[in-house]
This record gives sequence, structure tokens and C-alpha cells, in this order.
Amino acid sequence: MSSCTAPLKHAVRKNMHVAVLAFPFGSHALSLVDLMLKLARVARETRFSFLNTEKSNSTIFIASRTNLPDNIKAYNVADGVPLNHVFSGDPIERVELFIKETPGNFKTALDMAVAETGQKISCLITDAFLSFAGSIAENLSIPWITVWTPLEDQTLEVPGLSELHIADLPAEVLPPRDAKETLFSCMLGQIRHMVPKVDTLVMNFYHELYPEPLLNDLKSKFSNVLNVGFISLSIPPPPLLPSTEDVTGCLSWLDGQKAKSVTFISFGTVVNIPQREIEELAEALELSRTPFLWALRDILKSLDLILGREHGRGIRSRVQDLKELVLKASAPGGRASQDFRTLSRVKLPRTTETRSKKKMHVAVLAFPFGSHALSLLDLVAKLARAAQETRFSFLNTEKSNSSIFLASRTTLPDNIKAYNIADGVPLNHVFSGNPIERVELFIKETPENFKTALDMAEAESGQKTSCLITDAFLSFAGSIAENLSIPWIPVWGPVPHSLSAHIYTDMIRQRYANSLIHDCSNRGRDGNDVELEDQTLEVPGLSVLHIADLPAEVLPPRDAKETLFSCMLGQIGHMVSKVDTVVISFYQELYPEPLLNDLKSKFSNVLNVGFLSISIPQPSLPPSTEDVTGCLSWLDGQKARSVAFISFGTVVNIPQSEIEELAEALEVSGIPFLWALRDSMSYCLPKGFLDRASTHGKVVPWAPQIQVLAHSSISVFITHCGANSVYESIANGAPMICRPFFADHKLNARLIADEWRVGVRIDGGVFTKTGVLKSLDLILGREQGRGIRSRAQDLKELVLNASAPGGRASQDFKTLVEKITSV
Repeated sequence: MSSCTAPLKHAVRKNMHVAVLAFPFGSHALSLVDLMLKLARVARETRFSFLNTEKSNSTIFIASRTNLPDNIKAYNVADGVPLNHVFSGDPIERVELFIKETPGNFKTALDMAVAETGQKISCLITDAFLSFAGSIAENLSIPWITVWTPLEDQTLEVPGLSELHIADLPAEVLPPRDAKETLFSCMLGQIRHMVPKVDTLVMNFYHELYPEPLLNDLKSKFSNVLNVGFISLSIPPPPLLPSTEDVTGCLSWLDGQKAKSVTFISFGTVVNIPQREIEELAEALELSRTPFLWALRDILKSLDLILGREHGRGIRSRVQDLKELVLKASAPGGRASQDFRTLSRVKLPRTTETRSKKKMHVAVLAFPFGSHALSLLDLVAKLARAAQETRFSFLNTEKSNSSIFLASRTTLPDNIKAYNIADGVPLNHVFSGNPIERVELFIKETPENFKTALDMAEAESGQKTSCLITDAFLSFAGSIAENLSIPWIPVWGPVPHSLSAHIYTDMIRQRYANSLIHDCSNRGRDGNDVELEDQTLEVPGLSVLHIADLPAEVLPPRDAKETLFSCMLGQIGHMVSKVDTVVISFYQELYPEPLLNDLKSKFSNVLNVGFLSISIPQPSLPPSTEDVTGCLSWLDGQKARSVAFISFGTVVNIPQSEIEELAEALEVSGIPFLWALRDSMSYCLPKGFLDRASTHGKVVPWAPQIQVLAHSSISVFITHCGANSVYESIANGAPMICRPFFADHKLNARLIADEWRVGVRIDGGVFTKTGVLKSLDLILGREQGRGIRSRAQDLKELVLNASAPGGRASQDFKTLVEKITSV
């Protein structure tokens, strides 16, 4: 398709707005998306609004085989299913309910798309099943282009269809004599009336595959019959996935079979095959001894016909001939390419809209480890909605991008475009097991990997970068911004206390370097660190902290070696002179006054925009039908404020001895618990624990943490004290039992226990059976526990009020929007 790009780009005028209406059943919508993708890439100045049900959109945009261009925006239309509706089992019922809502559901979404873009619809592209779309196009006085995606013994005497038998016809064309008319059949029955309303028909087919009488007949009815090739398939197909990405195991299994020996059986996602047929097919598979993939196949007679006899060899020969025909037809000079070129040149009515003023282009540089990138993406999504004329280029590693764009908690605006940067991992690299190794390899590539992606973003958009927003960990970004003569706005995701500690790194090292002798990972684990625990910091705004709370990157042990990561973080303190504005994932109302005043003395703008990892107020919990983990439905069966939730994030590896101690304490306590424990750590559980604890506990490999903490049954959160976990616990009023491990965990635990007083640190710094039982008893039972629970609720209310439209976080966010749009 690349050979067609140049003429296509000039064929479609700027400021066009094409609405695409999908039929959300079977594979119709995905095929239509594939066509729209091709159009959007060659008509980059044209906006495409894709209208489809929420369920279908969520499926096909994940299933889409490529990254979406930023000139496509999806809109959800009502599916017509009433609240609490119980389905009868009729496979057509969902289709009927949907059709009842048409065309009103599409009109509502069309109005939304027009209001959001400020552009009237200039063309309507729809699945041909949606026969009512002709009336919508007529009312709007715009062209309607329909896309046809689908592909007994008496033959038909119908022009171009002499090969078909009467029994081959769909029931919607020729229903049985006693069949009742349905909304679906009525809608399809109107397809024949679209002929006088349509100038152009797009077909999911190749010109070369037509019987001549059929092609001639269709051409007599439409001015343009555009056969753009199989929409759902890239031809020639891309190379097969490497075995490392073969999650189903199918390709690796096929690699072990002989050429042309395997029968593949599949009946799509809709067909329900009768059980007796499945049994017959299974028996045929077993008897044939022919290699097969999947659980369904043709009957033995048909299999023998294709694989064994002369007639079968003839079938195979014709299949290969068809393959070659399609391959040639898909080539740049083929008829499908010509028809696609014609489609992109369809004349659209002139619009009165004028080009908006030149847009700002904000480049966003992510730190692709832990939850950093996802939190930054959440901020960028909010900014993109507030500044719709600004383009945001999000630069991150491919692995992190693929993860966070799926995990994003909301539909992303179309003025965000992701770019992949090199992760620094050499080809065939074997990791040593050092958890920091991947970070070190990534840093070796910086800042060149980001510069390369920046050049690509500017070349593709035709816009120079006007502002640089980055994770504050990427301290080298200041030099990039200086070279480009643009503002740099770093974003700090952890608590502001740790930012201050990094700013004062040089002073802290000079003053306290001789205080630490032992390895940081052992701090607080034996009597050697008692003196450190008692010594508080004499640093502006940080008097609540003790020396042993500091991250190793701020105050390393005396014998520690400097790493690329610690060097990069060590430069954070030097960003003060380069930065006018710093964004912090926090609330001004939560600061101790000395810390806030000190930070404000260093930056012109300290913008506390609220917790980036969580929406406040939070949305309602999803219905139980969407609870794929089973966590929320299990919590529904527990008493209010009765359950201990245990989770240590995706990075921490807990020593086996501590997992055993924690498990024994949970078992003895009898307190209901929900434990998110990675599968790779489950072997550490005591033998028989899962069976014994099943009466009052549940262990899962992953839990939807934000939703779990929001559940009314949660009484306490046992956590590693990562920043996002702390924020999510505060926002839900959940007291915490703290077992910090590394980085800023100890610092956060100190704030939880001593400054906010909404939790306790585990005795001795490590999990023991006695220590866990003591902490649970303190939080859930004693007078001190009542105070902790009460303060946790007070802190929740404070954050809720601070998040209100008139709160300081909203004001700071508006200031940030002004900063990036007025540079």
C-alpha cells in the first residue's frame, strides 16, 4: 500500500471529517477498522470518527493488528441491551436489541463527534448491512459509501449468480415459508433499496476473482464498484511471529509438522456447532490419524477427498492457483491498489471550516519501569483533553508502550501519538538476574534513543517540539530542552519528600556519608542500625525522616559502587537551575508547611495536580459480570471493613521465609484476606496453606488494586509502600501495615506511621508471624487502631475535597495547561 501513499495524500482535501458506522457483530467491525486504518494513513489531514458499540470497540481496538493513526477517534453507541437484561439464548437476540436503537444511537454519537471536533460530517462510510444509513446521508446532504464485507440443488436464474443453488441463499434473502420477519431481516431487506442512493460501493474482494456476469451486473448498478482486496488480511502477509511471542503454542507446534500435512479447523467466533457433530468430527480426526490443529474438522470422507485422491490433488492445485492470483492482485500495480486509490479520491463537498492556528507540539519522555510510565500517561491524557489543539508525542520503549496503552484506565484522546524508543537490550542478551540490569542497559542508550524518536515525531507531524514534559528521573532531559531552546517541565511521581531528598543529595552525602556502613538492603534488620533509626535528618522540610529512611541513591553505603542509575538520579538536584515549573503527583493540602515553603523557594511553579495513578472521585465499581479475577465478587460476600488486602506490586521479590511467616499469621488470625501473590512466588507458601485458608481467604496472581481498595469490605492494606500503592490507599481511607523494601519505600512508611499516622511499620522491618499478628491486632482492635482508622478516613475526605473543581489541584492543573499551550 505504501506505493499508493503519495497520490492518495494529495487526493483528499484537508479538514474533511468522515464518519464510519460499524455493524458490531461477527468480524464486520474489525474488517471495517482495517479499511479505515489504510485510509487514515494516506489521508492524514482527514479525521475519521468510528461509531460502534463499546463492547465491540474495546475488542477490535485491542485486536487491531497495528498502531492506530492519531486521526482516528472511536465513539461508543448504545447497544440496546436494557439494564439487568437476561438473555434467552437466542443467538440473534443481541442483534435485534441493537437494531431497535438504530438509527438514533448512531445519530447521538454523530452529534457528539461533530460537537467535539467542531467539524461537520463530510462523508459517511458504513457497513452495507446498515441500510438506514442512506437516509442519514440524505438528511446531511453528504455522500454515502457502503462497504460489503461478507463473502438445495436448484440453481439460481439471477444475473451473475448462476453458480449458486437456492439452498445457498442466506435466510434473510429467502426465509423459510413459516419464518417470522425480524428487525435484523427487515434491515438487511432494505439493502436492495440502497442502489439509487449510492454512487460508490466498496467490496471486501478482488476484481480478478469475479465471474464476469456478476461483475458486469454490479457495475450496471453502481458508478464505482471498488474491490479493495481482503480488508481483514495484509497481503503479502507479514513474517510469522518469533517463537518467543507465540503465546498459544500453535506456531511452535506447527514447526514440528511436515509441510502441507496439517488440517486446520476453525468456525469463527459466532457459530455454535451441535454436540453430535462435534462428536462425529472428533471420531473422524481420531480415525484419520492426519495431523490437525484445534478441535474441529471436516468429516472423514471430505478429509480423504482433499488429502488422498486424485480429485483432492486437483483441489489443492486450484487453492495454490487462487493464492498466486490474490498475491498478484494485491501488488502495487494490481487492480485492488487502483480501486483503493479511487476510493481515496472520492469527491467530498466543500466545508467552510478554516485551518486552526498552528498547534503546539509537546514531547513526553517516559521512564519505562515500575508504574512511572502509566502515571505519566494518565497525566498526558488529561492534558490532551484539556488542550485538544495540542499534539502530544509520547516517547517510551516498545514493551512499556504496549503494556500501558492496554492498561490505560480510559479511552485516550486522538491528539496523543506513541513512539517507540530503543530499550538498550542487545540482541540475544542473557540477563544475569540483577533487577537493576535492564534499567542500566536502558540508560546506556539515553539520551540518543529519545533524540531519535523526537526527530521522527517532528518529521511525521511537521511540527517542531514546543515543550518537553518528562519523568523527573530523566535528569538529562534538561540538556535536550536547552539545545532545543524550549521549556522543560519534569513530573515527579513519588511523594515530594523524596524529591526534596534528591535535591539535597550533595548536602546529605557530605553531612551523613560516614553514618552508613552497612548495605542499604539490610537497613533496619539488625541491631547495628538502631542508632541510624534514632537519628533524624537536619534538612529543610524533612525533619520527620530518619537517616535510614533515605533511598540508597541519595545516601549509598560507604562501600557501594556508583551505577548509571544512581548517577542519573544524583543529577536531579542540579535540575533546579534549569527548571521553572515542576509537576508533583500530590496535593498541596498534604504537605508539612516547611517542605512546601522550601520547594517553593526553589521553583517558580510547584504544581501539585493530585494523585496521577487514581481518579478522584473514583468511578463506581464494575458489575460482577466484568470481574474477571473474581476478587470483587468474593469481597461482596465479606462483612464491611473485615478483609486484609495484601499486595506488593509487580517488582518486589519477597524472601520465602517472610512469605511463610505472613501466611502462618494470616492462617492463625482467622481474619478474611485477599492476597495478590504472583504465580512465580506461590511456591513459597507453606504446604497445604491454600486448602486450609480457603475458608476465609483468597489468593490470586493479580488483583485490580484500585477497585479492591475501594471496596467496602477492606479493613487494612498490607503493602510494600510504593508511591502509587500509598496514594491509592489514602484515597480509599484504608489503614496500612508497612513492610518497605527499597527505593522510597522506607521514606513512605515513615510518613504513613509518623506524619500522617494512618498505619504502622512491621516490627523489626521484616515479616514475622508475631509481628504480623501484632500489627493486625493494633490496626483492627485496639484504641490506637481506632485512631488510625479515623485518621485514614479524615485523610480520604481531605483528598476528596482537594480534588473538587475549586480545589488547589484543579487550579494547578489549569496553570499547567496554560504553560504548555502558551509557550
